Amino acid sequence: MLWLWWSQRYRIPDFCLDKKNIILNSDKIHNISIKDYQQLCYIEPKEYDVEFKVPMGSEGKYDITIEYDGANYTIDPYFEDMSEGSCYVATSCAAGFGTIISLTSNANAHVSLNPDEYNWKVCCNSTLNTNQLGNYTTVLHLEQSSNSHAELNNYSYYSNKIYLGTDNDEDEIVCTNIVSGDCPSDFFCFISLEEQYNSHVGECSEYNNKVCCKMSLINYPPTQGIPILNSTFGTNYTDENLTVYNQSTSDPEGDLVKNIIDWKLDGNSIAVLNMPFEGGSSDTWTRDYSGYNNNGTVYNLYWNSTGGYDNKGAYEFDNSNSYISMHNLASLNFSSGYSVSFWVNPNPLTAWDALLAKEFYNDNSGWFIYISGTDGDIEYVPRAGNVGLTATADLETGKWTYIVTTHDGTTAKVYVNGEENASGIFTAVNSPTNLLIGARHGNDGTGVTDFFSGLMDEVKIFDYALTPEQIKVLYNNRTDLIVSQETSIGDVWRACITPNDGNQDGSTNCSNELEIDDYPDTDIDGRYDYEDRLYWNTSNVTQVGISSLNISLNGNDTIYGVVVNESKYVEFYDAGDKFLNFTYNFSDYVLDLSKITVSKQEDGLGSKYIGINMSQQLLDKPWVNNTLIAEELEGVKYLCIKQNDTNNASDMNDWCGYDDEIDFTTCITNPTTINGVYCEHIGDKFYITGHNVLGAEQFVQGFGPDIPEFSDIGLIAAVIIIAAVIILRRRKIERNRTLKNKRKRS
Repeated sequence: MLWLWWSQRYRIPDFCLDKKNIILNSDKIHNISIKDYQQLCYIEPKEYDVEFKVPMGSEGKYDITIEYDGANYTIDPYFEDMSEGSCYVATSCAAGFGTIISLTSNANAHVSLNPDEYNWKVCCNSTLNTNQLGNYTTVLHLEQSSNSHAELNNYSYYSNKIYLGTDNDEDEIVCTNIVSGDCPSDFFCFISLEEQYNSHVGECSEYNNKVCCKMSLINYPPTQGIPILNSTFGTNYTDENLTVYNQSTSDPEGDLVKNIIDWKLDGNSIAVLNMPFEGGSSDTWTRDYSGYNNNGTVYNLYWNSTGGYDNKGAYEFDNSNSYISMHNLASLNFSSGYSVSFWVNPNPLTAWDALLAKEFYNDNSGWFIYISGTDGDIEYVPRAGNVGLTATADLETGKWTYIVTTHDGTTAKVYVNGEENASGIFTAVNSPTNLLIGARHGNDGTGVTDFFSGLMDEVKIFDYALTPEQIKVLYNNRTDLIVSQETSIGDVWRACITPNDGNQDGSTNCSNELEIDDYPDTDIDGRYDYEDRLYWNTSNVTQVGISSLNISLNGNDTIYGVVVNESKYVEFYDAGDKFLNFTYNFSDYVLDLSKITVSKQEDGLGSKYIGINMSQQLLDKPWVNNTLIAEELEGVKYLCIKQNDTNNASDMNDWCGYDDEIDFTTCITNPTTINGVYCEHIGDKFYITGHNVLGAEQFVQGFGPDIPEFSDIGLIAAVIIIAAVIILRRRKIERNRTLKNKRKRS
């Protein structure tokens, strides 16, 4: 009986594949297997190719039931003429099969392009033909058109070609040559050859060299529009992140698409190696998407289309002469800064398994990364030799871990799952060797040894030390994001995206260019506008005795991130009750709410003290004038300046009677200087300068219904008193409020 292998992809629910029990509801289905499975329990559904064989000519619907954990999951493939896409050698072709070529015998035979010249035929299903129409491929070369020797299609000694194709626009013929063994389970055998060229031919069971083909649905590449690159606020400053947005990405077959992103700075890729191991990778080759063309040659590896950390492509290393090699190109040699990142899933966890290496051990040059023990630690050796940097990576069999190593020319670091784990001082030294993934060179720089066992994915190398912030976003799979810490004024950024559907790449499209700008100073105050911004929100204010704080600017309580370039009226509310207000000149400096403390206190006798401490506002701000401008309150009778720091509103004496308090009441009518402190009353404001106490607190102790108010003039702000404490006193009637304000000299 002639059999045909069949394969279909199904999304199977979460279960432990090593516990599977398969029930066949038809005697026509044989040799069922679930391709590429690992003996692991998956939490999420996972796609698998379910393979089986059925008799040629089978048609209809058949159930395959998988039992797991007491439950059943059924797949029910429907076959339409299972004989399509198959060939065999015979003296006559069965119904539904046509002759492709003729042979002098079923073994040790010569070939003729004329299907009727010899008695033995290569019979293929009628969906296949030798026309060069539709979708076709070359399967064999002949020395001459009749009575000919043959060669495999990867040789070019013979010019006469045998084609195999289909007129069906939805299908394509894919053929490969097997020089030893049987065809893959999802391929059929067209013919076998005694030798690879200048050869006799025979039916498929005769010789080891086989031409293996399959007919499958054509997989068209994914498509996309032109990506868009934006900064966080659209102003392109160095405190903004950059994000690239893919546009209209789709796949004709509905396959899931992964966007592979190559970030470019000033026209050059920031990654000198970008290997995501996605569709298009094979058992011989894998692509570098960095633009430097550091493509990898693959040795003895199996590419798993769903084995990666993101359930997409990855390579399986088997600890037996399996590795990937990149040539010793200039872009991969570093004498200063560089970074290496990758995902790793060991199986089993074995000490001394090499992960990545570009080193010459005996010459003490280069670097390599390896598993240093069965406890899951890894060793990053920034130069060859025995001295390295050990990181507690906690690698485990069957678990993905994200590793990044950085070297800035002096300091080497290891990050595990986005967090810094180890650091040390090392000198970077170039190595004249190839870059290896999954192995390292012998000590003399030749040969390959210490092969890794397990899965690896997303290998990237950068020619500078990544920032901790960028490493964190890469760990979170935000390859579409460049953090602000990576940018500088004058940088020109661009992102190029290649969509991949798990089988092949679509066309690469690049975004608009984005230049990082210098900050504007629209109010020409000598500071960038971003420094005039109101940072944070009310939750950042340290609060004492406040039940529900709210802050407004000129009556607008939407204040987070607002840019202010002028004076605004600032009001503090507690549960809707205004307890503090002042005018603040944002053109002078930032009002940083994280550096403000507000408090409300009661003394138990009905007196209330309201304080505000803003001393930290002046740190590192030498341009701020240290003159207090206090709005005159109606009926002010006393003015007191405190000469020492204080942290409590109740420390203020009602009658300016403490040793560190100076009575400036005369300033109400005449300019007054006492102990170097100058006070002048002009109009409805008091100007107080020359304070000699660092970090002193300002209290306005009012008696009466009015709330203390302050304002600013030019570059001088009322609430920024640096080195003095004042008390504005009214008649001692209905004392009910206290305002505290602390500022420190920058």
